[in-house]
Amino acid sequence: MPPTPPGFPGGAGYPVPGYPPAQYGQPSYGQPPYGQPQYGQQQYGQPQYGYGYRPQNSGRAISVLVLGITALVLLCGYGVGVIPAIIALALAPGARREIEGSGGRIVGDGMLKAGVICSWVAVALTVLAVIVIFVFVIALAGSDPSTFSD
Repeated sequence: MPPTPPGFPGGAGYPVPGYPPAQYGQPSYGQPPYGQPQYGQQQYGQPQYGYGYRPQNSGRAISVLVLGITALVLLCGYGVGVIPAIIALALAPGARREIEGSGGRIVGDGMLKAGVICSWVAVALTVLAVIVIFVFVIALAGSDPSTFSD
């Protein structure tokens, strides 16, 4: 048997019982080299692109969505939902420009669409309610007051 070179405890490429066979391309055990992050750690100051990168939600799109939902709730509860609906519709173009101009770093197009739809529904229901109230007032004004009994 030839002499065993240093670094090969079992001989020329033969595995030693109790030791896993060495394979190329697998990570070694122990600490990573100095300056390298541990598994699962992020180095600060460097953007994380690729695996694990998550684009940010647009704050304006979130605002439009919250205002649109608030408009529907306030319309059904108190009849003043048109105010946040108009504010949401005014913020929507800026949110769309922010999302389109970010190059994929900022998302939220779905939230923006949902907020705009909720706002338009609130405006439409407000207009419909005003028309119904106006027609009801006209109908009452045209009726004979003597037909009502005390």
